[in-house]
Amino acid sequence: MLIFIDESGDTGLKFNKGSSNYFVIVAVIFDDYAEANRVDRMLSDLKDALGFQNTEFKFNKSSHSTRIKFLKAIKNNKYRIHFLAVNKMQADRSKIFKNTGYFYIDAIKVLLNDKRISNAKIKIDGSGSSSFKKQFKSMIKKSLNVNETKIVKEITFVDSRSNMLIQMADMIAGSIRKSYEGNGEMKNIISKHIEVVHILP
Repeated sequence: MLIFIDESGDTGLKFNKGSSNYFVIVAVIFDDYAEANRVDRMLSDLKDALGFQNTEFKFNKSSHSTRIKFLKAIKNNKYRIHFLAVNKMQADRSKIFKNTGYFYIDAIKVLLNDKRISNAKIKIDGSGSSSFKKQFKSMIKKSLNVNETKIVKEITFVDSRSNMLIQMADMIAGSIRKSYEGNGEMKNIISKHIEVVHILP
């Protein structure tokens, strides 16, 4: 099992200065390695067809037309989507966003703590210090791999620029966030893949 995780929005609370109203974290789950490879190749071909050879697919930098083409391209492949959406305007900001690092860890625990996930290789977009990455991996595994249950096999931080399936997670996360902000067109294209939804508060 392969899982690719990315987010859309930000954890900022300065809404009058551009902070997003919602923060969304998405896990794109492939049960089959071969299917993940097929989607990877297909998206690489799409990038070439659109003339984006030196550019990654990034929701916030993509036109509406590119977003629609991307989502339609992955509409009929085999994968599952789990996501967590936070309405920052209504959330208890003092608790949820007091420490964004720990919030991110807790959010990913919620996403992955599911009996339909097991022995998964997790790929996460992101950078950070080696100490943070080490702590992150330790906390996730300690929380989810309990007794005979092994949800997480390994966790790897990757550069989205070189990983098409992280880019896929980014595009899906952006589409879901937009649906909560009033535009559900893009989310509707891939809605049949959505398996688990968590909403805060």
